[in-house]
Amino acid sequence: MWSFKNITAYKYKKYFLLLSVSVAFLVSLPVLAATLFISPSSSTQTVGDIFSARVYVSSEDQAMNAVSGVFVFPNNLVRVISISQTGAIIPFWIKNPTFSNSYVTFEGIVPNPGFTGSNGKILTINLKAAAAGVAQLNFSSAEILANDGLGTSILGGTVGSTITIYEEEYVPPDDNQDDDDQGDDDQDDGGQDGDDQSGDGDTSSGSGGVVPSAPVLLSPTHSDQNAWYRNKIVMMKWSVTTDIEAVRVSASQDPLGEPDKEYSVIDEKEISIDDGIRYIHVQLKNSAGWGVVSHYRVQIDTQAPSRIKMKRIVTDGKLGTFSTDFVFDVQDIPSGIDYFEIAIDGEEPVIWRDDGSHVFHVSKMRAGKHVFVVKAYDRAGNEVSLREVFVLTPFDPIGVGEIMIENKDRVDEKPEIPLPEVVTPEIVSVVSYAGFGVGLGQVLVLASNAAGFTDLWFLLLRFISFVSSFFRRRRGEPWGVVYDSVTKRPLDPAYVVISSAGEQKGVAITDLDGRYGFLVAPGQYVIEANKTHYVFPSERLRGRKMDEFYDNLYFGEPIEVTDSDKGLIRYNIPLDPVDFDWNEFAKKEQGLFRLRSRRKKHVVSFISNIIFFAGFVLSTYILWYQPTTLNFVIFGIYAGILIFQTFWKVSHPITQVMRSIAKEVVPFAVVKAYLAGNDALVKTVVADDLGQFYLLTPPGEYYFTVEVKQPDGSYSKKYQTKATKLREGVVLKNLYVNKG
Repeated sequence: MWSFKNITAYKYKKYFLLLSVSVAFLVSLPVLAATLFISPSSSTQTVGDIFSARVYVSSEDQAMNAVSGVFVFPNNLVRVISISQTGAIIPFWIKNPTFSNSYVTFEGIVPNPGFTGSNGKILTINLKAAAAGVAQLNFSSAEILANDGLGTSILGGTVGSTITIYEEEYVPPDDNQDDDDQGDDDQDDGGQDGDDQSGDGDTSSGSGGVVPSAPVLLSPTHSDQNAWYRNKIVMMKWSVTTDIEAVRVSASQDPLGEPDKEYSVIDEKEISIDDGIRYIHVQLKNSAGWGVVSHYRVQIDTQAPSRIKMKRIVTDGKLGTFSTDFVFDVQDIPSGIDYFEIAIDGEEPVIWRDDGSHVFHVSKMRAGKHVFVVKAYDRAGNEVSLREVFVLTPFDPIGVGEIMIENKDRVDEKPEIPLPEVVTPEIVSVVSYAGFGVGLGQVLVLASNAAGFTDLWFLLLRFISFVSSFFRRRRGEPWGVVYDSVTKRPLDPAYVVISSAGEQKGVAITDLDGRYGFLVAPGQYVIEANKTHYVFPSERLRGRKMDEFYDNLYFGEPIEVTDSDKGLIRYNIPLDPVDFDWNEFAKKEQGLFRLRSRRKKHVVSFISNIIFFAGFVLSTYILWYQPTTLNFVIFGIYAGILIFQTFWKVSHPITQVMRSIAKEVVPFAVVKAYLAGNDALVKTVVADDLGQFYLLTPPGEYYFTVEVKQPDGSYSKKYQTKATKLREGVVLKNLYVNKG
């Protein structure tokens, strides 16, 4: 018998057991609370459409810190175009997302405290509908781990997506249909019902002498006759019956062509097709003769689209935000451009199709530096890409993308660059000072032998031509200039980037005189210059080495820097104007350009060249008619000066930070330029491992400090110069840290 005490104890034990189970159940709930799902869960597409499937994680009850999975799809219905990690919650990938022809794999980590929420994006998969059908997108395997230090699995399940793809049914050519119908009629008239097993209306050789009807053609490699493919090898298949004796197969550009290559009885054939639209023709033969020809359309494009050309136009600007049009010029033969994939400032790429205007409009872009990446895909999936870096300044008026900014403000806004700024090696011609002395000597020799006024006149001309050799060639400057190819005015500000193997190595913004500079190690580089309302490279001057004002012109070709170049080269970059620029117009009205002085120098050089070569021609003429020893000597001197000024060239020395006593270089020293008088920091550069540096500022009076890297990684100020006036704004002397 149960006593009251026993019953009470049992009741409490039962409640305690139920409470324990409930608590354990409630505690265990968050452990299996995470879900990996695909968005959208369903959609409808048509063949050829580009669409995105986004992989999300939901873990609202417990933080997760690791996720992995294998995303699978039917490759006969859809195919992956690209994968984007933009906006993902995963900062560290154990294995970067990759894709093949039937699956996508990913594996990443979210650092402590992990991720908690309902829509944590893992990645975006961009797909293309390839054929009609119902495509199931899902995960063949998946794992989500808790942020509990134990790696506890909290995966509660996965949710896939259903994509329904529609396509218009392909209608065979009318002539084939007529032949098939005729074949069926003949078969019916013959009363040979048992021969219907062939499926295409054929009759045997003993059924009245009917030739084979058109075979039904299928291609497992190129299943859609209206789609474009990159694969040039086409596999064609058809059915043959027992009465077939031979097969003809060929390909041509004629949609109703006749096959001309005969084979034994085969039911499939691999054919190599050239780019473009081609037709594969198949014909069967039985004892009654050759039957009706079937035609199958194949479209092949193995070539990527042509190089993208893009023009950027700022159409509106209000309160530091801008409306910008990007105008594209890209062509593709033979399939044509299908769509563009555009990403701005690392955001998730958007798919854009050109409506015929070639204009992609961005309504709101904030002032600052922007990175614009565009990929153009043709209908076969071939691609070409372009990356442009440009700057929108804060207070640009409507219709202007950039405004004039003083150099010091621009430097303050410019991000620190860990590696030194550098200029491409500059080769400068040496001016001949010997011409003047030689000409004076010639005058003294010839004056004593002058027989009359004519001789004195020729003597004067030759003396003037020698004097002109002093001014004939101007010395180049140790910097490059970005300028307007039409007006020849320097452009400010222009954004100049130097890259190597696709990696950015340096950035410079030109000053009021359009100057820029870099200091680079040996290697191959490419320079790109950008400015609103201008296009790089210049098409007006392409192919020219110099124009009226500038030499050593650059148009985007690779630059090879070697040890023998000593790090200094010079390139002037012309840009073609494509629209009216209020910024440049305002600077012209305010007289801020130095173009007038530059023009004056070039005019002097041009006149000196004319006088010098006139004297050279005159000396040659006199030597021809009076081949005396003296005239031979004078001609030789002219020729020597010309050769001297043309071929004898020296390079500007590369400045270094050194220790004056030991004459040792100081690697990775920090050199700072301060404006004398108000101690404003204007420029900071970092020397390389050889102590080399390049420092370009606006002309003015400065003093410089040198900070040396200590063993613990910190920097200590070791040297400060006296105030120095830089007339050209470039430092061309070494700095010594232990001078005092």
